[in-house]
Amino acid sequence: MKTAKWIWCAEQDVRDYNLAAIFRKDFNADVVSKAVLRITADSRYRVSINGTWINDGPGKAYPEHWKYDVYNISHLLKNGANRIEIIARYYGIGTFHQIPQQAGLLAEIDLDGELIGTDSSWEGAPYEPLRKWSPKVSVQMEPAESFDARISGKPDWKPAVEMFAADKGPWKDLSARGSRPLTKHVCKPKSMHGSAELKRKPQPVCVPVVQIAHPGVIEANHNTSKPVILASVLSVGKSRVVDFTSEKWFISVDGTPVNGEVELEKGSHTVLFFCESFFGHDKEFAFPFLNIDGCSWGEWKVFVNDKYIFRDDDLRWFWFTHPEVERVRSEWFAWINKASGSWKNPEEEIPELGREADIPFDLLFMEDYTADFAEREPLGPADSNVVNETGICEGGKGSVTVNPVKGRDVELCYDMGEQCCGFFKFSFKAAEGTVLDMHLVEYITPEGVVQHTAEHNRNGMRYISRDGLNEYTSLKRRSGRFLFVSIRNQTGPVELVSMEMIESNADVKPVARFRCSDEKLDLVWDACERTLRMGMEDTFTDCSLYEQSLWIGDARNQAQYAFNVYCGYDISERSLELGAQSLDRFPIVGCQVPSGWDCLLPAWSFLWGIHVWEHYFYSGDERSLRKLWPAVLRNIDGAFKYIDENGLFSGPFWNMFDWVPIDCEHETVIH
Repeated sequence: MKTAKWIWCAEQDVRDYNLAAIFRKDFNADVVSKAVLRITADSRYRVSINGTWINDGPGKAYPEHWKYDVYNISHLLKNGANRIEIIARYYGIGTFHQIPQQAGLLAEIDLDGELIGTDSSWEGAPYEPLRKWSPKVSVQMEPAESFDARISGKPDWKPAVEMFAADKGPWKDLSARGSRPLTKHVCKPKSMHGSAELKRKPQPVCVPVVQIAHPGVIEANHNTSKPVILASVLSVGKSRVVDFTSEKWFISVDGTPVNGEVELEKGSHTVLFFCESFFGHDKEFAFPFLNIDGCSWGEWKVFVNDKYIFRDDDLRWFWFTHPEVERVRSEWFAWINKASGSWKNPEEEIPELGREADIPFDLLFMEDYTADFAEREPLGPADSNVVNETGICEGGKGSVTVNPVKGRDVELCYDMGEQCCGFFKFSFKAAEGTVLDMHLVEYITPEGVVQHTAEHNRNGMRYISRDGLNEYTSLKRRSGRFLFVSIRNQTGPVELVSMEMIESNADVKPVARFRCSDEKLDLVWDACERTLRMGMEDTFTDCSLYEQSLWIGDARNQAQYAFNVYCGYDISERSLELGAQSLDRFPIVGCQVPSGWDCLLPAWSFLWGIHVWEHYFYSGDERSLRKLWPAVLRNIDGAFKYIDENGLFSGPFWNMFDWVPIDCEHETVIH
């Protein structure tokens, strides 16, 4: 990257939450023998040349050892005018995939030595259709995808802002990613699994309590406190029973703690909501109290009690209780038991509960469309007047017309035939404001029970239509077999023209197969091979449904199969390399890397060392072994120091063994 500068668009704070921007550059190209694009971003990019989607990236990397992707784009160029266009996202929050630093895009086109790098001659603008205030997909992943096509007009193009030279800024040691780009294989539905009419409910919302308490902090740890309080006045039209049942919120009404159904008289009532789930992985809390029949809320006030702000890593999470966490938690609950009775009269001023936070309403109450899906209530199958059965879009062909049903939503369910992992690609015709919620699940029982993972795992997206034809390819790679399409806010017919997934996995092909006289064992082998492939990107990863994380121990086991099935070693080597780089942050190899969750699993750390040797055994790559071997010794040495420093050699368990000190400070000769 000789000429490129790190850039972003002028209108955005580069450390804000869930940023999306679009960039473009027009350039001329005469006949060239080879054209190459080098590109990276924090946190994610999608790049197109002359309207053709190339790929998404970058791969997993620590900021201290950042990677860029290299693409041959010769076949996409034409003589004369050409255009590169890039959608870039900055997550601004911790995940299990990267450690975001700030928004940034870096790219360079090499036309036979003529370099066109990102700088202020490129144009940028906020990518406004991608809605900003959206909860995380899961603790492991980025903010969920919500796209509003009604505002996809012309971007307000302005010169991009140059921030750093390529080798400056928070991204160090730039080098090319060694593995090949992920595939883009088209998968079409095999059949229509069914359709249903759904009970229509108020839009569920959630409150991003960790963002409110710790603005701008990049982490994904358990030991991050949530001393957040919400306050408002509830106006009741006539006497009624209100359900204040909650596991996440400690609630007081008119100065009295409640949890369950409460009978409220006509008039105004003061209500306080304190975060009760004070530590843990859930970063947003469901808030089912915003829409209460016959009631209305006044102005919302948000407070953060800084006395109980606490944040620490989770390095000892699997070993023993964190005494400071327990102390802060205990003091917080003692305080809220007193504070909950401090506001009894709606005409009184709200007591001082801490620092008042100025939070936009859309951020305070984020739409949680996945909760819509998880809490769905099918009222029976849709009849032929609702869903046209003559064309059911099987195999992605034909079209389906869905007519509106008064007071209800309509849902279609497609069976992809097998587990897929990739991007939604669809087109449909609808009136402006029609909502398509699309969710994937892995399994539906013979009794029709839909498998869900957890309330805070949002394996889907929302698309709000413009009037007429809508076409979209999602920006998030997600997995599942059964695709649910929920049509909401419908005012006229919706015609689904096409529906498919662009499968995106490592570009590998089996070189070994298992076949025997038992057909079931053959099917088991095929299922295992496909499962392995869906857990392979530029590194090995685990659950493609809602994690997609590089777990060091899982990677060792995945590699054992991949060595034999694919005879490829680049993904194994990259997984090992990231494990070694984690030693710059941890005393032993991290359990999942790179990640905003600072957590250790010693068994995984030792499996990483075993994986290093097994990689050499299968590949014969002495260069890789020499590069990784110092980290193997450092991992073993760090393990003994870490255990000893934390007092873990004491106690009855450790006294069962006769411990002999070892010396890791010696020269190792590899033959």
